[in-house]
Amino acid sequence: MKMIFRNIWVFFFCLMLGTSCTKDWVQIEQPGAVKVEDFYKTDEQCLQALVAVYAQLQRQYASTDYVSPRLLKAIPSDMINAGGGDNGDQAWLQQINLYTNSESTPNVRDVWRAYYFTIYRANLIIELVEPVGEREAIVGEAYAMRAYLYFELTNMFKNVPLILKEQARSEYNVEKSTQEEVYAQIKLDLEQAITMLPEEQPEKWRIGRGFAQTLLAKTYIYRDENYQEAFDLLNEVINSGHYSLVQNFDDALHVDGEWSDESLFELGFRSNNPYGNGFPWNPDIAESNINMVLCGPRDFVGGHTINRGGWGFQNPTEWIYNLFDPSDPRRDQSVISWEDFKNTYYEPGGIYEEYIASKGPGYEPVASDSVRWKGLETKNWQIEGYLRMKYDARTTERAEPDWEYSAGTNERIMRYPEVLLLAAEAKVKLGQGGDAAKYINELRQRAGYTSLVSNVTMDDIEYERIAELSFEGHRWFDLRRWGKLEQVLTAFSEFENQKVEDGELNSDPRTFKPRNAYLPLPIEELSSNPNLKQNEGW
Repeated sequence: MKMIFRNIWVFFFCLMLGTSCTKDWVQIEQPGAVKVEDFYKTDEQCLQALVAVYAQLQRQYASTDYVSPRLLKAIPSDMINAGGGDNGDQAWLQQINLYTNSESTPNVRDVWRAYYFTIYRANLIIELVEPVGEREAIVGEAYAMRAYLYFELTNMFKNVPLILKEQARSEYNVEKSTQEEVYAQIKLDLEQAITMLPEEQPEKWRIGRGFAQTLLAKTYIYRDENYQEAFDLLNEVINSGHYSLVQNFDDALHVDGEWSDESLFELGFRSNNPYGNGFPWNPDIAESNINMVLCGPRDFVGGHTINRGGWGFQNPTEWIYNLFDPSDPRRDQSVISWEDFKNTYYEPGGIYEEYIASKGPGYEPVASDSVRWKGLETKNWQIEGYLRMKYDARTTERAEPDWEYSAGTNERIMRYPEVLLLAAEAKVKLGQGGDAAKYINELRQRAGYTSLVSNVTMDDIEYERIAELSFEGHRWFDLRRWGKLEQVLTAFSEFENQKVEDGELNSDPRTFKPRNAYLPLPIEELSSNPNLKQNEGW
């Protein structure tokens, strides 16, 4: 009987296979989905595709496992300590910061993959959108965005795969291109973008011709030492009349400076997280800027009049504080000593006084107390007595309903000061330091820094790039292209290690090695692509 029932079941199973698994049954159309070949046809569809390119880059600053391109570029430099609650808090950031990272250091792949995901979307626009009418600017933006992403990738990882079209499965395992080949493609893309982009876009979030011109000039300076052509491009941007400095240096990276004429490219974020409290770690729905939360001082609540707290990453170094001229107002608006911060901003009866009171009657404060406010005494990992004022959100910044999960401050990718600084550098390299002075002095006058110059040198350029662009992810690239990376970061390591040895800095030691000039390719990419080879030295 059991055998009979089993045979009947097998018969009906075979019958079902033969009758129901037809081609029509298997290939079910997804409701609402549009085939690729039917998309990219209308202006609206092409604009939607463009939004998807920007959105893919935006998500990298929103919620991807404690990392963003800016943070990844900043932590190998001499400007910051990785920070956090202790040396086990996001230990992979500590590894990069202390030059002990390897190809297996986690989360680096998140930036790598986000960049290539964005390149994929830009490639689709370049391949499939006919550049007519309003769509010409859309294709131009895709070219400019692809160039920007490869510029970032080659400066972080050196030799990287160069992918310029949608790939068939058989084309997935791409070998690395040389840095020369990557830069050559960057220039081709930017030259194309410049011919297609308008000087001014109808929406602030869209990049215009000035961004492409500046990035091409930057490429000439970084790679070719072609200073005259670089200056000619930058001069066009300067004379276009579309860009200018915001009135106050301190507003440049905060809400008051958003979508201003100082911005050549910024990513917009919203403060009112529509998905409720709790950070939306799903990057497809995150709309708030995690960097502002990451970089606020840890357990830094109440008792002061200006800054919000955060999770304690990206703490500034004494080394970079010492590189500032004490009379330059940009110093304390970029990095301020805890003692000066306390004297300027703390409120009577606030957490500093609470901390001193907790030590008992008759306790006399010492200098180190200024870095050990309530909550910081046992959580001062890699704090050197200085507070970063850049990328440290203010109490006036938008944050609804909960600051910890909903920072709405926009992320600046390129600002007008970089145009002026690159123009000044090009003039110095052309032996025209006198002509460079007006660009440097424009920045100094905006800051209220009266030490004006008449003949600019490369030392002036380096100082101004620190004073104007500190903590924005430029320093690591700058030191390398100037041939100063090993010298400076070796001296910086020795300076920091002495502080560790003397008990002045709660940190593990660091030792810069020549291979740390670039990041190693992530192990996940090497494992999935047999044609991908690791960078030299790793």
